[in-house]
Amino acid sequence: MENVKNKELMNELVERLFPRRKQYLLNSMTPTVIDGPDGRKIAMLVIGDDLVEEYLWAHEGIPEIRGTLYLEENKYKIGKDLIISFIVACDAGTLHFETNVQGDERKAQLLIMDVLSKPTEVGIFVVNQSLDIVALLKADFNPEHYQDLFGYFGIEA
Repeated sequence: MENVKNKELMNELVERLFPRRKQYLLNSMTPTVIDGPDGRKIAMLVIGDDLVEEYLWAHEGIPEIRGTLYLEENKYKIGKDLIISFIVACDAGTLHFETNVQGDERKAQLLIMDVLSKPTEVGIFVVNQSLDIVALLKADFNPEHYQDLFGYFGIEA
């Protein structure tokens, strides 16, 4: 019964954090910045297909997660796109979640980079096609590896 209650609470949290989640595409990852008692944090919503759900359910323990940030040329030549990527190593295989914050979304890029300029934990809410919670993954983010990237945005990390 406790597990059902926790799942209901997690689904409610996903609804509050991502009110437009029904508009997101299957196999997409969408970021949001939230204000909390410990300051700003980043949460991601992954809407996964059956394979994502199978990999996560079959994994024993906590999967290893590696996050990456990088810039890519914007296809319309408007700034640079900020790519946020997470690789999740499961027993059954590797999952790759990625989102692209377009170059013309400079305010969104700056907000995300400001939050990531301090060591933080990123919450990754994984839901299935019906938008029911499958897993909550947590990835530590250390800004030391991305000094050049923060410099591009004029942010000191």
